[in-house]
Amino acid sequence: MDTQRSMAVDAKARLDDAMVKWKDAEFSYAQAQRRMQLLRDSAVTLVDRRDRMLWAERLKRALETTDKGAHTYIEVVHVCQDFVEVARHVATQIVREYYLPVHEKTVMPVAGPFLMDGRNDGAVRSSHGKGLKFEAHNIRFQVALDDHGRFDHSDELAAKFAGAECRNSSLFLPTMVLTPNVLVPLQCCVDYHGMRVLCVSKLPIECYDVSDKGVVQNVRTEFVYGTNNKGKTIVSHSKTLDASIAKVNASLNLGAHCVRGSLDLTAKLIHGAGDMHGYIGQGETFCLLKFRRMMPPEDPEETPHLPASTRGMSILWRQLRPALVKTHPVPLSPDALSLLTYQTPDWENQAARVKDCTRRMLDDVLPLFARKLAEREVCIYTKSTIESPSHSVTYDLGQDYVTSPTFSLVGELHRHGINVRHLGLLRSLFYFQLDGAVSEHAQDVVSDKVVTVDRKYTGDSCQNVPLYKGDIQSKHDLRRLILVEMLQRTIKNLVRASLRSMLQARQLAMGPTTQTSLFVVVLNYISGSGAGSDAFWKNQVFDGVRARFGSIAVSFVDRLNLRQAPVEIARYLSTAIGFELTRDCWTRFTQHPHGFLFT
Repeated sequence: MDTQRSMAVDAKARLDDAMVKWKDAEFSYAQAQRRMQLLRDSAVTLVDRRDRMLWAERLKRALETTDKGAHTYIEVVHVCQDFVEVARHVATQIVREYYLPVHEKTVMPVAGPFLMDGRNDGAVRSSHGKGLKFEAHNIRFQVALDDHGRFDHSDELAAKFAGAECRNSSLFLPTMVLTPNVLVPLQCCVDYHGMRVLCVSKLPIECYDVSDKGVVQNVRTEFVYGTNNKGKTIVSHSKTLDASIAKVNASLNLGAHCVRGSLDLTAKLIHGAGDMHGYIGQGETFCLLKFRRMMPPEDPEETPHLPASTRGMSILWRQLRPALVKTHPVPLSPDALSLLTYQTPDWENQAARVKDCTRRMLDDVLPLFARKLAEREVCIYTKSTIESPSHSVTYDLGQDYVTSPTFSLVGELHRHGINVRHLGLLRSLFYFQLDGAVSEHAQDVVSDKVVTVDRKYTGDSCQNVPLYKGDIQSKHDLRRLILVEMLQRTIKNLVRASLRSMLQARQLAMGPTTQTSLFVVVLNYISGSGAGSDAFWKNQVFDGVRARFGSIAVSFVDRLNLRQAPVEIARYLSTAIGFELTRDCWTRFTQHPHGFLFT
């Protein structure tokens, strides 16, 4: 057994070495072909295939042209659409065969060892089959899984971290793409079969030393910003690149801060996150990568209503919303609460500012938003007129703010700078009746049905007085609205976890048959017609809501009647996961949702 494994490892190493040499030879050959093409006289200039896959360069060239017109924006749309379409097809194939042995994969992973954090002895923890990265069509693909153990063994949290990378990159792209001599990648996330793939366009960070004969003699990279050795040392060798980051930070209310690697003797003042990657690439172009931690983290000490994470690692996936950061009185640091700032001159100030911002969101922004939901009566729509763009006309739609067809709870939360994970705390602010009564007799024992008053009662004697909790009253059932949002998000993640388990067990996603069977089971759970539906709601859904939104989100009284809004939840899952029902099925299900049987 050991002999065969040794032979396989040796053959794989030789293959990786041969692949590197083959790519260098192909690059030399392509460069020679390009030089020959330039020497030929041609009446028609054709766009080279390789140039079409230079995603970031194409986008930058289109926006930097001086003669802007319709063709400019058409090219921008084409670049983005082509990138998303190519990334979607390749990412889907990567997920389909992710658990196959490497030699059976259609898209081969990038050669190189995976340096897993922590224990890697092959017994308790092993890096075998983990940390795979793929490259195709000048795009790098990485499946968001908790291979390092940073996310409490939750692939769902690893997917959230990948989503933060994509979102933070989109905050920098509009400004950086117009900054001379700076490149940032196009990024997108592809969700398929319960897994999330982060797709990042490659940047020209590799510089080639080519001989007179066109042979590649050396491939090198020049790292000038951030850390590329897991925080041991942090470099900041380019003031130009740091100034470009500072320009974007000014619009996001992010400030300069001190960082220091574990082996550094002195701290450095930078504007970007300490774990960013900045290179000087081909043509002396600055290339900036890894925006995953460019937004400040949420202070876990200020959010006791959420489940605590191991070793405080929630600062990776619980980040503050950009809308909240922009409105904070002072600039914040993206590296606050991380080890990169420990014992630097301003590390306590960085942590205090993030703590204040988190507290402001929970104590001020969230209650004000709750009162807005409860008290805002009419939806007002303002629009500029064509005849006079400087003037606007206000339309009274005669609808409540919450019941308006354009109302989106999640969209409003994000617009006010509130994260969706605080829906449980938001729900607890609204006035509701507890399932119990108040007793005026001090000798009564407090139980789950009776609560003794804490002070002397001077009114008339009465028993079984209803007990209410919450500060905000609303004519709409906002608690139900928030509960449905939490339920559908929880069920979505439960379905994704099941899809991942099925894929790992079968090793290959052949077709939609297995997914369809799972969707039918879940839909019957939602309608209440499936065997085990009651246990599904009282156990998996109930525990799932509390794990994602805190124990404050739902009580054990809610647990008794948790199955609600089956049609709304089914429509959400249809969009979020990607399954379809026939029109006739939707019609019948909408008319009689409870007990409806899917087949």
